[in-house]
Amino acid sequence: VDHSNSGNAYAWGQCTWYVKTVAPWVGTYWGNGCQWATSAAVDGYQVDGTPEVGSVVVFAAGQQGANAQYGHVGYVEAVNGDGTFTFSQGGLGFANPAGPNYQTLSAAGFQFIHKN
Repeated sequence: VDHSNSGNAYAWGQCTWYVKTVAPWVGTYWGNGCQWATSAAVDGYQVDGTPEVGSVVVFAAGQQGANAQYGHVGYVEAVNGDGTFTFSQGGLGFANPAGPNYQTLSAAGFQFIHKN
């Protein structure tokens, strides 16, 4: 299911709003960031532990400093040869809430949603 024509119903200043803006194919009603991997899988998207440029990284609730209740999502910009990935993100906790704000982390332990 490609949700590119569904608009962006997420609240401005949330990580979900930012990712929907840069990856319009993601679902408009996938819930909080920590729920996106499950929602995407139900929609038929591949979800696994391998980052890919253009995929969405999903943080579980509390993972790597993500919100303890809502989790977090970001957009993968680069996959680096040392097992890390660089992603962009938005949200009210960042210098630029509308994004992009960049970060590089180890890919271990994350889930990634791949565009079909």
